[in-house]
Amino acid sequence: MPIFRFNYNKPGPGVDPDEPRKKGIKRFFEVLGRDFGGFVMLNLFYCVFMLVPLVLFLFSSFGMPAYVFILALVAAIPMGGVYCTIVYCITKMLRDDPEYVWYDIKRKFVQYFKQGIIPGTLYTAYLFGQIFFIFALMAPEGFDVVSLTLMVISLTVIGMVTPYIFIQIAYVELSLIQIIKNSFILALINAPRSFMGSFMGNLIWFIFWLLIPLSLFAVPIMLLIAFSLSWLMCLMWVWPRVDKQFNIEDTLRERYDKKLEDKMR
Repeated sequence: MPIFRFNYNKPGPGVDPDEPRKKGIKRFFEVLGRDFGGFVMLNLFYCVFMLVPLVLFLFSSFGMPAYVFILALVAAIPMGGVYCTIVYCITKMLRDDPEYVWYDIKRKFVQYFKQGIIPGTLYTAYLFGQIFFIFALMAPEGFDVVSLTLMVISLTVIGMVTPYIFIQIAYVELSLIQIIKNSFILALINAPRSFMGSFMGNLIWFIFWLLIPLSLFAVPIMLLIAFSLSWLMCLMWVWPRVDKQFNIEDTLRERYDKKLEDKMR
């Protein structure tokens, strides 16, 4: 059976609607196994849009003129829509809402493109900066404990705040300024979960850089799953708090029920 096509007409054992959702590692493997094809598709979607800005940035880092870095940022303009779409699709999986990833990618990328430009471009520029510092630290005389500590702290803080930004763009109708303000507040009042979301979201990349050059053999696998997997590991910690704060899942369910009632009339 193709990886992106499933036979939804095949009878199954059924699921008790009142059965509580699994938690922790069981929930992780349940979602990953059920929607694996969707995660691969989201990962490839990310790679397609990130390829050009990443290549331009790497050229600018190795001696190309400064304007190449500016071109990299221009090429990164769509990334905000990409991040928001990935976050929407993964949180939809966490809501156990039947997902049609390719349809959602086409629809949601256009919807989130405009509002995602500023946070997406800035976040991508930040990631580029972290790549540059990592290469600098890996140089023969480049290791610096202070710089490494500051980099880890910044990755943690940005990782705690950023998911709230993209989730709110995907689900809540607010101005960008209000979304950013809310994101810092949510990251603070949910600090333990925000920290774990940041830690788990960055874990794959920490392991990758620590194991270089051995980890380079895993690059083809990472191009298929690593980016969307890191977002899943992050959102499993962060999403429940955002859902509770804005009552997202119940609101969406009520809207769906109302549409069904209207159609039946």
